[in-house]
Amino acid sequence: AFRRGFALDQDFIAKVLAQTAVAEYDAGSKGRAFDHLALAIQGHPGGPEAYYVRGRLELYDGKKKAALADLRKARDLGPTPEANPSVKDLEKYLKEAGN
Repeated sequence: AFRRGFALDQDFIAKVLAQTAVAEYDAGSKGRAFDHLALAIQGHPGGPEAYYVRGRLELYDGKKKAALADLRKARDLGPTPEANPSVKDLEKYLKEAGN
């Protein structure tokens, strides 16, 4: 189902999966959360949201090295406040991860 969705609108589907991952993580389903993020990244590797969310969740889990790599990737993809409002705290999380 997601493959067809990615064919129609990569950005939208990746954002939905990233937000679903946050809900799964908050509900205690960390494995499912990271699965959703992996799917989002696989389907839309040029979208910063999934990298940003995965970096935040890794940071919450104390995985600073992995978090820093994902947050840097999100930054390198050049998010803008207009197109990517969900990554507004990127610099804050980069600093927390040790950038």
